[in-house]
Amino acid sequence: MEHHSENLIDFRCLWKKFYTGKHLILVIILLSFSLWGVLDSFQDTYGDRFLSIFPIVIPGIFAIWQMLLIFGVNKEKLTSNMMLRWFAFTATVGSLPLIIANLLFVFGAWLIPANRALISNPDIYYYWWDGPGGGPGASLGSQLLLMGFSGLIIQAIASLGILLIVILPILSRRKSSIVVKGSNLEGVQNKKLQRKLASSIYTSLAIFLVGVIITASSWELNIDTNGTHRSISELIDLIQQIWMHAKFAVSEILYGIYDTEQIIWLLGVLMMIIGVLSLIWDTIQMKRTKMKDNETDE
Repeated sequence: MEHHSENLIDFRCLWKKFYTGKHLILVIILLSFSLWGVLDSFQDTYGDRFLSIFPIVIPGIFAIWQMLLIFGVNKEKLTSNMMLRWFAFTATVGSLPLIIANLLFVFGAWLIPANRALISNPDIYYYWWDGPGGGPGASLGSQLLLMGFSGLIIQAIASLGILLIVILPILSRRKSSIVVKGSNLEGVQNKKLQRKLASSIYTSLAIFLVGVIITASSWELNIDTNGTHRSISELIDLIQQIWMHAKFAVSEILYGIYDTEQIIWLLGVLMMIIGVLSLIWDTIQMKRTKMKDNETDE
């Protein structure tokens, strides 16, 4: 276990931690794949290869790794303030050197005439270089914006996702005081019950989020997702669509008509339902416990 003082966990300390020593090896490996993906984007005309997506997703991969390293901090030294600063660093600037390196490499690769020739046919739509008429001059700007902003967004989403799905559920079991601080759970006087509720709530949230990810990335066809779903009526309509689609999928499975994607989608829906019901139950339990504590105090 690494020992850190809370006062020393600032951005400068984290820069040094993630970009020096043994962790520098991972940085070099990820950067190599990312730059390889940049070069491949010139040849991957129709976006058929997975390699060209690396410059966009690798900042997220590195952000996940950075967040997971928080488990290396001594449990007795870890505080909610330390975790907040750790997350803020990872979500905002943790992968910034990789993103900047990608942008500089894209610009340098574009300066090579042979690479520009690969994306300059005005009759072809280039998946990664979609400038007007195939012109690489306009495409360079769109590519820089794509890699820059996408890298920053993926970095933030990945940091938040791994925090909610993995880190908080585990920390709620290892050291619940970190995740309880500042929440309604602080009002629960029974510490054993407090830890149990914290663990259950964050685990339920993780199950729900994983279900959402599975559902959104698998068998969402035949569900109209063009609406904003900001109004209550649109949200109810979406829930009805998912419900009808799930009933249809179950009926097909009962008749022996199914595929893997369909089953995965149903698993995602089931996890969403379990997560929501569990969160509702945990909330009820927390409210009841706080009411009993208040009655006891009176």
